[in-house]
Amino acid sequence: MFLVTAAEVGDFAIVARMLTRAAKVAIALLCLHALPARADNSPESALKTFKDYVLPKISFACGRELSAEYDGASLRQHDTTIAHDQTSGDRECNEPFRYLWFVCQTDAGKAAVKKAGITGVRCKGSAAKVSTLQLTDGKLVVERSGADEKSHVHLRQRFEALLKVQVVFGERSGPEPYGDQTFSDLMGKPNPSLSQTDYCLVNGERLELMPLYRLGRVRTGQIKCWEHGQVIVDLSLRDGRKTGLVTEHDSSRTTIASHYRDDKLHGEVRRTQNGALKSLAHYEDGKRIWSQEHDLTKNMVSYSHQYPDGVASISVTHDGRVFGLQCTPGARADKQLQAACGFGAPRTTRIYDGTHKVNRIETWRDGVLVERKAGDSAYAERSEVSYQANEKHGRERLLREDGSLEAEIDWQRGLKHGRELRYDDSGRKVVTEIVWRSGQKQVLTEYFLNGSRKLQQQWDGERSLREQTFWDNGQLRSDTPFVACRGRAYGRNAGFCEQGVARSYHEDGSRSEEAQYQLGQRHGSRHAFWSNGKPAAVEQYSAGVLQKARRWQEDGKLVLDEEYEADGSRKLRR
Repeated sequence: MFLVTAAEVGDFAIVARMLTRAAKVAIALLCLHALPARADNSPESALKTFKDYVLPKISFACGRELSAEYDGASLRQHDTTIAHDQTSGDRECNEPFRYLWFVCQTDAGKAAVKKAGITGVRCKGSAAKVSTLQLTDGKLVVERSGADEKSHVHLRQRFEALLKVQVVFGERSGPEPYGDQTFSDLMGKPNPSLSQTDYCLVNGERLELMPLYRLGRVRTGQIKCWEHGQVIVDLSLRDGRKTGLVTEHDSSRTTIASHYRDDKLHGEVRRTQNGALKSLAHYEDGKRIWSQEHDLTKNMVSYSHQYPDGVASISVTHDGRVFGLQCTPGARADKQLQAACGFGAPRTTRIYDGTHKVNRIETWRDGVLVERKAGDSAYAERSEVSYQANEKHGRERLLREDGSLEAEIDWQRGLKHGRELRYDDSGRKVVTEIVWRSGQKQVLTEYFLNGSRKLQQQWDGERSLREQTFWDNGQLRSDTPFVACRGRAYGRNAGFCEQGVARSYHEDGSRSEEAQYQLGQRHGSRHAFWSNGKPAAVEQYSAGVLQKARRWQEDGKLVLDEEYEADGSRKLRR
């Protein structure tokens, strides 16, 4: 996001030329890059930062295009801390600029600078014990001594003598450069601007173009910015909450112009790329009401509108194929959706997917889906069903990719009601049948391919379930009662536990086992039988723990007669 503002403009053409060059690098340097593993304290790096962020402000204040030069080789030669990259030496080199800043705050000071013909500052290293300052060909030449701990004292005295002025520091500054907060703050402040096409006015101050976040210090007031002569920001701020226009740019040459009210998106949001419209949206109090996107040929490729009764939308390709469609009766007056949503006359539309094949075929009437058929895509929903009030109503047919029948399901206003039949891979034999009532399962039956029942579950409301399994010859294999419980979270009968007497049978129909359960645990007696009818085991349980057990061979011979402790160990007989 770019904003530009500038200090009040003076009639200095020379400053305008200087600021033009500075503006070219300002945007690229707005965000400081992460420091490398070894900090760059070189004089060259410090000079570049100073010229980008501080020098334009001093030049503007003095009404002159000032230059800054560091002789890095001599600075390193005469100061080991600079040679070892421990410091850049910039504070001593910039001392004349610090004095120029304060002197140029007055008309008299500006006149003194002009009379002296000051055009810039040059700094080089010196082997002397004291730093010196000379005026040569308009340049204030600093010979910096690495041994001079009072460099600012000597340089100030010489500066005042050369320009015949007195340096008057501000309230937050003073002779000592390391404690001069006023001069240090210049680094973080926006640069002034004399451009007539690219600038911002921030509460009347004219500054150069820069990202809006750089002006985050502005909490209340007016910000208006121009780029290439066009208004890109026009904001009123109150306690940091913005109202008005904000324009953003990104690296892909995309521009987003957004309108705000009380810090929320409100009004138009326009996105363009290389000058061509890419999307348009409208917001109210931060909520998107409608939006549309365009391709490179300016054709609309998607449209969405939020109505009180739901979202209506459509996505199309340049050749008119529809990739998404959602309608609602509230879209009756929407010109973008009237035809596709069947207002005036029912409309049947082929909906494509990413494979460029038909995923489904839908018929809409007055914003309501009335029928859906399967398409030919490998990812098609393969559903054929009618709708009533946008809800499935009637018999749905689900087809596999090879065209075989996978399932038939009865629906009533969006709820399963009636029969659901699931077929084998051939699509001819029923392998599962479920009876539904208003979305609740009543009876589930699974079948062997020979037509015999394999499993049957029958629910009595939501509290109890009876499950029976069968041998493939049709004989009953097991019969188990269940009740709703919290103990079983997974599996076929999640949410239910065995309760009461569970029975199982041999393939010939004779008894195999009878066991008592309490909330999923064996509790009470368990009887097992051989297929000849003789007992195989008699056991006694308490809360799932075996207490007693007697077991026989098939010929009736007793092979075990034990009682058990709570940990499962056998009780010793004494």
